[in-house]
Amino acid sequence: TDYSQSLDEGTSLLCIYGFFSTVKPLEPFLIPFLTGPDKNLTTEQVYYFIILLFQYYCLYNMYIFFSFFSKLEVIY
Repeated sequence: TDYSQSLDEGTSLLCIYGFFSTVKPLEPFLIPFLTGPDKNLTTEQVYYFIILLFQYYCLYNMYIFFSFFSKLEVIY
């Protein structure tokens, strides 16, 4: 049980790190692109719907990814 608990803690830490490391770098490039004349979105729509959903989607994907690979047993 110690091994599975340490894997769960490690998976959680990796998910938290991945979430916070991908939150800010996209904003300076994505917001001007989406609020440009060809996309026709407001700044409020981009902040409250697109970026918020994207962040939660990334967090969910990282959790699934690391949970799946932490359950695999590595044979040496």
